[in-house]
Amino acid sequence: MRRIRIAFLIACLLTSLPASLRAGESVPARSPQPGAIVLEGHSLPFLHQRTLSQIQVFAFHSASLTPIPFQIDERDRRGRWVIKAGPRPSRDDQPGRFDPNDAIIFLRRDMGQRATASAFPTEAARWHEVRLGSQEAALGFVYIRVGTHASQPARPLSVRYDPQHDHVYAERYSVAFDTPLPSHLAFVESPGDLGQNLISGVAVAAEVSFLGGLLNIRRTDKDLHARLYGYTQGPVRVIRRARYWFPLPFGLRARGRIDLIFYPDFVEGTALVKLKIPPRFILADGEISTYFNFLNFGQAQLLQADRPPVGEEQPPRWAALQLPTGQTLLLVMRLEGGLQQLEQQTYFSNTGPPHSGQPSFGFHFSNIARLDAGTYRLSAFGILLETTDPEIIRSTAAFFLSPPPASVAPIGSAGHR
Repeated sequence: MRRIRIAFLIACLLTSLPASLRAGESVPARSPQPGAIVLEGHSLPFLHQRTLSQIQVFAFHSASLTPIPFQIDERDRRGRWVIKAGPRPSRDDQPGRFDPNDAIIFLRRDMGQRATASAFPTEAARWHEVRLGSQEAALGFVYIRVGTHASQPARPLSVRYDPQHDHVYAERYSVAFDTPLPSHLAFVESPGDLGQNLISGVAVAAEVSFLGGLLNIRRTDKDLHARLYGYTQGPVRVIRRARYWFPLPFGLRARGRIDLIFYPDFVEGTALVKLKIPPRFILADGEISTYFNFLNFGQAQLLQADRPPVGEEQPPRWAALQLPTGQTLLLVMRLEGGLQQLEQQTYFSNTGPPHSGQPSFGFHFSNIARLDAGTYRLSAFGILLETTDPEIIRSTAAFFLSPPPASVAPIGSAGHR
């Protein structure tokens, strides 16, 4: 029964993505370029074994270096994010110290231009430059400093989690988990508002067959159960971890641990998919549809990724819903390794009766039998764009599907002017 876990993990991830929407007039810190940069600790050896309080991140704005909000998230020995609060918190081997498997996270919108040499104080040896993108086409810069009394700028949290009510409040949206799946989604005028609910529900339908169809198992969102493990709150993002499971015959369960990561204008769901036996070895196959239903966006338009050239196996990994508010909800699936063999299609319906979903929007997956044994990482993103321009939508999808590389160099090296 372990072979059907992939279908249920995808369901849990995608049904939480509606939290990344917002509509309305201007809000603070509205970004034309949503995204976050995750600097892995193995690329930052100069920070290894430093206490976290010594680290500070700057950007070059208005001819000066200015501290920007950032977050250091630690990982445990298994490579999972450390969850610091909640019913089942986890723990790092060396809490409070930067390890090679830890990471620094900051928002793409806070990056700046390349700093001039005169911008650095005399202790320039304590600084390192981070460039996003290639040297010829850099997308932005930040600067990391190791000091003795580092501090972050005083700025309201862009995302806040309320553990008592299981609510997430961000700059552009709010979402509530009164059930295993989000039961409330709202666009807000200011951070901290709960807002008016805009969804009629979230749907999941999965069907898996074994032994060439002799045994068929069908599960929907009505069968889904969840247990909150905990959360981590930081200046840049909130990580909410829960365990999801579906009951199966003979007292078994299909289960998985899901991290939902909330940013100001997008949401990421991540999970590791483990298959010990290829499904085809037991003649197993299956498909799943997972989508959410809006109440009042009947005029929304669907924009899909272009189909790849004939002969390329990878299907399109994104789809966008262009809203009548002038905004776009972009869904992106980043599948690694063998997961790219899954057949993926956009699920879209705009013909439902009142209060049943106008429109329904999500994904349909099939051909689970293609998968081989192994461990794969799956990441699903829901991104809000303040435009319906197809070119901006496509470029944003490309950014999330293939994040540009980040290079790190000490100030004064040959790579820095």
